[in-house]
Amino acid sequence: MCLSLQSALVSISVGSHVWVEDPTYAWVGGEVSKVNGEELHVRTTNGKTRNALFTRHESSWLEK
Repeated sequence: MCLSLQSALVSISVGSHVWVEDPTYAWVGGEVSKVNGEELHVRTTNGKTRNALFTRHESSWLEK
């Protein structure tokens, strides 16, 4: 999965709360468990681990 968004760039690190695309629910919340360059490993609220490639992201997609 790859999200390319146009807005202010932010830093995403381990522990950040994010939304990731999900084929069943459209979007699901989760917490970043690992960052490998632009690839994020996210533990979602439905118990799955998802990989996401973020080339650009915006602050409104992060939970504060």
